[in-house]
Amino acid sequence: MLAEENPETGLPNLARALTNLATFYATQEEMGKAEELYRQGIAIQERCADDDEVNKSDLAVTLTNLGTFYAGYERYEQAKECCLRALAIQQELFEANAEGYMQSLASTLERLGYLYAETDDPADAETYYLRALSLYEELVREDPETFSEKLAELLKMIVLFYAEHDDRENTMKYLGQLRALVQDSEE
Repeated sequence: MLAEENPETGLPNLARALTNLATFYATQEEMGKAEELYRQGIAIQERCADDDEVNKSDLAVTLTNLGTFYAGYERYEQAKECCLRALAIQQELFEANAEGYMQSLASTLERLGYLYAETDDPADAETYYLRALSLYEELVREDPETFSEKLAELLKMIVLFYAEHDDRENTMKYLGQLRALVQDSEE
């Protein structure tokens, strides 16, 4: 087996195959199979991630995917645990290479904002949403064509979040930012 013959490349490839298969089973709503495959992939990735940036990044992606999977089944505490582990890895990678990991960090922060909003923790939800917002705003400044749509989606989530918490001032503030972004993209 390739993983045994050449573990440096074989094990990460095996982990990717397992997590890809997990994602497939998740789309087929086969929860037990998907969860087990994600966990197997994570176990391998944890062994490979020590000092390898790519393997660390893969581990963070898989943890985020498992968190998203759990959120789809309203297993929010497990989802938060996975996403917080992914966040710790992504922050470490971001500190070493901000440009290379800004998008994945922003995405995980956004996901955590959603998870905390869903579990009635508005203070943490707001913190994660606003951290994601600042990163997406920077990404849009660098590449508006690629990231404007993602920023608009996040602004919609933030507007709804503040509206649900009867925060009219912030609802209007971020709604104004969303309108300006849409107008800029139409010009």
